[in-house]
Amino acid sequence: MWQADYSSCQQLCQDVAESINDRNKEIRLGGSVSKVNCLIKKDLLNLKSMTEKLRLDLIRSAKSHTTTHGEVERRQNLLDTLSTKVRILDKAAERSLSTSSAAERVALLSSNHDQSQSSYGNPWLDTRKGILIFH
Repeated sequence: MWQADYSSCQQLCQDVAESINDRNKEIRLGGSVSKVNCLIKKDLLNLKSMTEKLRLDLIRSAKSHTTTHGEVERRQNLLDTLSTKVRILDKAAERSLSTSSAAERVALLSSNHDQSQSSYGNPWLDTRKGILIFH
């Protein structure tokens, strides 16, 4: 039972990593990432709860002496590795979210200038006169 739950967590870790990579690719290509962001957040919450369940199951089996000491240590090492992966994925998801938000702001601001403004998106520079204008 514990091994099957652990394998499910491993697979979910892989799925989250792939979703983060897909989202990062969409950001570079200028695509919409809101659905992928929701999926990543949902999967990360699910992954954290599954990892916590594994931890509690391990503690329960260690206290009840239903598994050997060596097996408990092996599972603890696996769980530590899994927890590290979850933290890394969580940080990668947060970092990508802040990057995507900044990229979206830049795209919105740069597409919101009219003909009298610089092609660099600077609303203060009138390219016709080469001077700063305060609107």
